[in-house]
Amino acid sequence: VTTTPDSSSIVNSRSAATTPVAPSTSAAQTWRLNATTGVPAGAALRTHAGDLLVDKAGQVVSDLSVTGTVTVAAPNVTIRRTRIVAHGQFTVRQLPGATGLVIEDSEVSGRKGANVQYGIVQGATGLEVRRSHVHGVQQGIEAGSNATITDSLVDGLVRSDSTTGVATRGGTGLTIRHSVV
Repeated sequence: VTTTPDSSSIVNSRSAATTPVAPSTSAAQTWRLNATTGVPAGAALRTHAGDLLVDKAGQVVSDLSVTGTVTVAAPNVTIRRTRIVAHGQFTVRQLPGATGLVIEDSEVSGRKGANVQYGIVQGATGLEVRRSHVHGVQQGIEAGSNATITDSLVDGLVRSDSTTGVATRGGTGLTIRHSVV
């Protein structure tokens, strides 16, 4: 689903149903060219080799380059200015009980040729994705309840039978604002 900058949906004039509209190529190119998503240019990232478990409430993970899965097991965690390149099933996995996850100014991707299934999987109430770029995975973001995706780009997904930009497992309160999916 792509919405206009004012967060309103495109509505088909023949029905009352909301009609998803694919972004034009130029819209996706504009996002990339403007460098509005992902890790800001010039950010100095420290390397974390392997998987990362975030298990302290309120922890801020920032300025990292992670080569593995990030598993969030504590509430109110923020992942900021972080590039995550995974090779397993998940790139970022929010576990039950880890409410209030924020991912901002980050890049979430699968290692080329690794066939990573999930970019971001929400497993607890509360997920905010801001100014982030999700790519190189089969399913960009799997949202649950109270998820907001703002000023973000989900593209370059790996083709499979389950390729999806943003999906929900039946939760409530999904908002996609000013993002290209």
